[in-house]
Amino acid sequence: RKGRGGGGGAAGEKREREELVVALAAEVARAVALRETSAGRSGSVLVFLPGWDEIKAIMKTLEALPADERGAMRVIPLHSQVPQEEQQTVFDPAPEGTVKVILSTNIAESSVTIDDVLAVVDSGLVREMSYNPESAMSAMGTTATSRASATQRTGRAGRVAPGVCYRLYSR
Repeated sequence: RKGRGGGGGAAGEKREREELVVALAAEVARAVALRETSAGRSGSVLVFLPGWDEIKAIMKTLEALPADERGAMRVIPLHSQVPQEEQQTVFDPAPEGTVKVILSTNIAESSVTIDDVLAVVDSGLVREMSYNPESAMSAMGTTATSRASATQRTGRAGRVAPGVCYRLYSR
């Protein structure tokens, strides 16, 4: 890690890896949304992220895109911190010539079914509570998703039209 200074150890490397996954998820969502709109398809791209901070980061990235690219997508956050009436917009049809980019936590794995999902972008990360027996405390942490959750996420695409899942991890 030449030239980085200060170290940071395993925690710093894990944070950097998570930031890279979020940046990659934003780029894949953008590319898929543009490909779908140029093919004349309308529906949703469902992006699975570990938490609210990652959702906000991707929203900021997508909002900074050039107007012609931004106009091809309607970005919708799906998280418990979003008011219920705003969450309901994920069920509305995408306006003509656009694709909904739904940025969600694992709530969209099984609690919510969005019928028009054309593609899933799976970050492979989930935020969950874990218990540390050394400190006798529970803490919220980001970890790799389980195989069962990955399968469930894949099944969100292609319910009413052919769909695809992009996994941002190798195993």
